[in-house]
Amino acid sequence: MSKYSIGLDMGTTSVSVAVLNTATGKTVYTNTKNHGAFLPNEENYFREQDVDVMFQLAKTLLDDAMGRFFPIGSIGLTGQMHGILYVDETGNAVSPLYTWQDNRLLSEAPSGKTYAEEITEKTGYRISAGYGLGTHYVLMSQNEVPSNAVKMCTIMDYVSAHLASAVPIYIHPTNAASLGFYDVVNNCFDVEALSKLNIDLPILPVVVSNPVAVGTYKDIPVFQAIGDNQASVLYSLNGNMDACLVNIGTGSQISKIVSEPVTYDALELRPFFNGKYILAGSALCGGKAYAMLEDFFRSYVVEATGKDDSQYDVLNRLAKQALEAGGPIPNVRTTFSGTRVDGSETGSITGLTDTTYTPAGIVLGTLQGIVNEMYEMYLLMGMPSDSVVASGNAVRRNKVLQELIARTFDLPLTLLGEDEEAAGGAAMFTVLQGKAE
Repeated sequence: MSKYSIGLDMGTTSVSVAVLNTATGKTVYTNTKNHGAFLPNEENYFREQDVDVMFQLAKTLLDDAMGRFFPIGSIGLTGQMHGILYVDETGNAVSPLYTWQDNRLLSEAPSGKTYAEEITEKTGYRISAGYGLGTHYVLMSQNEVPSNAVKMCTIMDYVSAHLASAVPIYIHPTNAASLGFYDVVNNCFDVEALSKLNIDLPILPVVVSNPVAVGTYKDIPVFQAIGDNQASVLYSLNGNMDACLVNIGTGSQISKIVSEPVTYDALELRPFFNGKYILAGSALCGGKAYAMLEDFFRSYVVEATGKDDSQYDVLNRLAKQALEAGGPIPNVRTTFSGTRVDGSETGSITGLTDTTYTPAGIVLGTLQGIVNEMYEMYLLMGMPSDSVVASGNAVRRNKVLQELIARTFDLPLTLLGEDEEAAGGAAMFTVLQGKAE
């Protein structure tokens, strides 16, 4: 067995690489770079990224990691789920990446309804904004699917195939389910429902439950990509069925491994590995809510002083002061980007008084609001956990947020280090697959 495996994570704002020691199951090297791939767009509904920019950065980080460690036995991919792009018959991208943050599904169709409402009316499915097949339905309805598009795929499937000079034909269930219209138990798309939308079925990737190497990159096998949620859970929980994982990055998510295909409102059942599932709850803002607050205060400082400096240190200091004071704080609802159930929902701040309407109160209230969204979903699961594992840069960099998670859940908290758990999980997946074979 080779000593190392490499994982790549095609994230919303960055690309990460992790090198896994196959003997210990721990990462020995990580590197993350912002990709700056968002495309400028005047349409508020659109969230698109430049595919080539993301691929080139991934290749650069991969080459750098391969130059640092030897021997490398496998390369794994993961990344932001739900989004899609289109490729031509040679496997080259012919569209941008329409990301999970894309809201065109909520725009008004010629019928006067939103496209999401049309889908529900025709199929009975409630598809959240950003889910790839919902986005595809809008693009198809508006004649905006590229004429030379032969397949749709995720960004991580594209990168894995492109590295291996292959066409991204196949998709793992962990990614397929993120596109919508998916039967998690039987591991297949609901073709009957898709036919009601007049979706051309051959454009769908082929679901392959038993992972395969799509090809090689510099003679190293490149495996099928998996979803970033599943990759993070695989690495972070390491099979612990009694813990739950809270990840806070740009968005936030709570995940728990379950043995049976249970479903609950506002939660999503996702494929995992070895016949198990993940029950997941997702918030669309998460760390973005804190970033919005930092931008708010930074804008004021620029106007007042002309200095454009980061305000995170100040915000963290104010949050700590408010936490230690122990007094009442405003109730901040951090649904500024809507929810998976209702994309039109807005955020709010209530409970403002002459003592809570302070910068420190607003800062701590925002952090508590981020945690509250996760805790509400945890309660919906109805499955108590014995501990919480926390991951994501937003948690790692904010001690107050860590304390709020422990207090709110009233459970022991384990904080993951700078492991880039999604990339680490992608690498771990290839190692486990090799052992299975």
